[in-house]
Amino acid sequence: RPDVMRLGLAVDPSLRLVGRYGKCYRSLFAVGALTRGSRWEVTGILELRDQARIVAREIERYCRGDVPLAGGLRGDCFPAEAVRA
Repeated sequence: RPDVMRLGLAVDPSLRLVGRYGKCYRSLFAVGALTRGSRWEVTGILELRDQARIVAREIERYCRGDVPLAGGLRGDCFPAEAVRA
């Protein structure tokens, strides 16, 4: 779904995409311009590197077995714009 500002897609703090009904997709992430409405500055190398690090950390957690990643939606999602408020 679009973010609140309609500048990109809604993401949670882990950069997972937020679905139509407010739940995050476990295995869909967004990086860069798609996160503009939630993360603002996302075109510079440093910001892209930081976003890639966040996504890599989530994938690493999955590989260690800390969190399920594959399939469906998860209910404990908070869009980044809600966390900032």
